[in-house]
Amino acid sequence: MPTKNIRATVIQLDFSGVGDLARIQLEDKSFILLNWPRGSLSGLALGAEIELKGDIQGDGVDAGLEIYDPSIVQDKPTLTMFEIDNPIPAWQEFYSTMGAASMMLTYDWDKPPAALRLGERVWLFRDQNDNPCCSVGWSSLIPDPHNPVFMYLAIGIWPAHQAKGHRTPIVAATARKAFVDLGAVRLTMHINDSNPIHLKACYREWETGITPWMYAGRVWFPEPKYRIFTLTKDDNDEWQARQPDAS
Repeated sequence: MPTKNIRATVIQLDFSGVGDLARIQLEDKSFILLNWPRGSLSGLALGAEIELKGDIQGDGVDAGLEIYDPSIVQDKPTLTMFEIDNPIPAWQEFYSTMGAASMMLTYDWDKPPAALRLGERVWLFRDQNDNPCCSVGWSSLIPDPHNPVFMYLAIGIWPAHQAKGHRTPIVAATARKAFVDLGAVRLTMHINDSNPIHLKACYREWETGITPWMYAGRVWFPEPKYRIFTLTKDDNDEWQARQPDAS
């Protein structure tokens, strides 16, 4: 059976469980239920008009469908980004909230960082549509010590604000800061194999073209194993120029 492109509307969302649930109404008024790993559907919004790619089985439950329309990242949070000179208290709070076991799996941190690394810059993010006094996430840029126009990007989202569409705009805002203000020409993210939710989100964006980040390979040794995603300034500029709202 050939693959179909299916127009649909999001009529129900539930991010409260271990996974993301979305009830989707098709053009013929029938329904399907998407039940994907937590964070996979964080870009969806109620009432969003989306497009699915795949085949629907008779039971009406998600059967290998993929959301590929970039419109799923609409209605992003309104984030405020500000740089902090001393991120240590924020990292300590983040570590405590996430828990030691989770921090080892996702960041390979056995304890919160006690100091900035050489040349590191750190930003906090707050959502003006949520609680403008509460930080929802952070990001950091570390220049390569041998070639500072190459930078490493890392982010973190506080658990209470995960699966709400914050990750993609935080990464995008940090990339803009690196390319426009700091003179970077290439960014790299390292995502641990033991962080499957973030990995799935990065792969989905790469495969669908929702963002210009590219998968660049895997490191098996030494531990921890991780995947590499990269973004160049040229690719980012070209991708931005193709967006409908590009100036």
